[in-house]
Amino acid sequence: MASITQSNLSYSFVTPIKLDQNNFILWRTQVLASIKGNGLEGFINGDLKCPEKFISFPSIGEASTSDESRSANPEFIAWMKTDQLLLSWMMSSIQQSLLSTMIYCATSKQL
Repeated sequence: MASITQSNLSYSFVTPIKLDQNNFILWRTQVLASIKGNGLEGFINGDLKCPEKFISFPSIGEASTSDESRSANPEFIAWMKTDQLLLSWMMSSIQQSLLSTMIYCATSKQL
């Protein structure tokens, strides 16, 4: 599985056509071209799954109250940043009149 790192968070998105009730095929064509051109199709097709939010590792020392400690997973953080950037861009390519139907989309795949 590909790994998302902080260094590749520079993308280029151009969407002259905003999605409205009559132009889905045109909008989809330009959006998919930008997504694929930036190598982000794994976010919308499910190939690049969200990593676990935390990493567990064995505790060291007697002061621990549990058998494991948890730490934030840097791969999760990078995945979330990229996905939210993609979601934001996709939402900005949709007419305001349609956005209210998409407010519960939390990831780019859900949109």
